[in-house]
Amino acid sequence: MRNVRYAAVDAAAQHGVELLVTTFCYAEPDDRPQFQALEAILQRNGGELLPVFLHCSREEAARRIGNPDRVERRKMISPESLFRDLDRYHFSPVPRPDCLTLDTGTRPPGATAREIVSHFGLGSA
Repeated sequence: MRNVRYAAVDAAAQHGVELLVTTFCYAEPDDRPQFQALEAILQRNGGELLPVFLHCSREEAARRIGNPDRVERRKMISPESLFRDLDRYHFSPVPRPDCLTLDTGTRPPGATAREIVSHFGLGSA
């Protein structure tokens, strides 16, 4: 999976894709090398990585995990698996001062998107 992600990001950067949004459940310190590799790919191609850490309470995450669209997208749907991963990994913002951290527990998705766009000066949402 890691190599597929690297290849996709590299191809997008080489072809001048202006904005690429991807998810990455960052766990410190396990994922630091992978994050640094992704950033190196972008920098090598003149791109920039804009990290955002979205989080909510365990209770809210458990409520959301049952959403029907998660089944369609082949995402995790088991609260037990969710809690196992939350207990096993230290999901956190990437250790960079420019990482935007947003609590999505009570914020609608559109408001979250607008804040990300505004924070990084990406245009209008």
